[in-house]
Amino acid sequence: MPETVAISSRCPRCNDSRVVKFLRVELTELLSTGQDINCWCGSCDKHWALNRAERTDVQRDWDTDAVAE
Repeated sequence: MPETVAISSRCPRCNDSRVVKFLRVELTELLSTGQDINCWCGSCDKHWALNRAERTDVQRDWDTDAVAE
């Protein structure tokens, strides 16, 4: 199992899709504690947290992957 996990989010400023990598343990902690999952766009230097729908999608995918393992 890879130690890093990549998620995708659209930058709210430039509307480009950005892939953000997290350590598996870090993303597990963020999801389990409800903390913001923060992203960054290198093109326009914008930081943002995943919105509720994106976070729900990540959680669903995460739960599905956990069951498959």
